[in-house]
Amino acid sequence: MCHIMRPTSRTLIFSVITIAILMLFQACHVAYIPSMENVPLLQKKFEVQANLTPANFQAAFAPAEHVGLMLNAQSSGNKWTENDDIDYEAKRQFIEGGAGYWKKTEDNKYFEFYGGAGYGKLHFFEDWLSQDSEYEATMIRTFLQPAIGISNDYIDVAFSARILQLKFINPEVRNYSQEDLISLELWDLDKNPYYFIEPAITFRAGYKYLKAHFQYLYSYKVNDTPIFRYNQNFFMGISLRF
Repeated sequence: MCHIMRPTSRTLIFSVITIAILMLFQACHVAYIPSMENVPLLQKKFEVQANLTPANFQAAFAPAEHVGLMLNAQSSGNKWTENDDIDYEAKRQFIEGGAGYWKKTEDNKYFEFYGGAGYGKLHFFEDWLSQDSEYEATMIRTFLQPAIGISNDYIDVAFSARILQLKFINPEVRNYSQEDLISLELWDLDKNPYYFIEPAITFRAGYKYLKAHFQYLYSYKVNDTPIFRYNQNFFMGISLRF
C-alpha cells in the first residue's frame, strides 16, 4: 500500500524535485491531482493567452475590455507493476470553462477574478492473475479564483488562490471488494463533496509572445473526508500571447 505525502518543512527546491519524481513514478490510486491554475493576466480586448505543460492545456480570451473567458483541460495517467504479476493503470481527465473580470493599471499591475465549472472522469484498472478490476467515476468541479500580478514584455509574476469544490458521482465498480475500496479510500468517494483552497505562484519569463512558464501550487483540503491526493504540484511549460 502506498502513502500520500504530508506537508513538511523541507525547502522549496527539495519539494519541487520530490514532486517531479512522484509525478513520474507514483504508484498509488490517486483520486485527485491538482491541475494548473489558469492565470492569464489579460491586457487588452481580443487578446489570446495560452499555457501548455505535459498534462495541462489552458487558454484565455478577452472578448471585451475587462471581460475574460477561459478553457482548462488536464489529462494525466500512469501504469505500473507490483510483484511482477499485478498490472495497474490510472487515468484522470477533465475539461472546464470559466469567465471573469480583469483589470490592468497604468503601471502594469493586474487584478482578475474568475469562476467556472468542469466535468471529467477518474478511472482505475488492475489486472491480477487474469482477473480484471475496474473503478470509474465522474468528476464535477466548480471553482472561484482571484489573482493579482505584474506583467511586462519580459516577465509575469502572479499570486492566485483557487477555491475548489470537487464531487465524484455515478461510480462504476467491477471486481473490487468492499475491503479493497475502503483501503483505497474509494468506498465513500461519491458520498460527500471535497473542498480545497489552493494558493499558487506563477512565474513566466521570455519576451512578449513566448515565455517559459512555471507554477507552484499547494492544495489544502478544508473538510475531513479522506481521499488519496497530491497536496502540492509543480508545473513547467510554455506560455503564448497574441
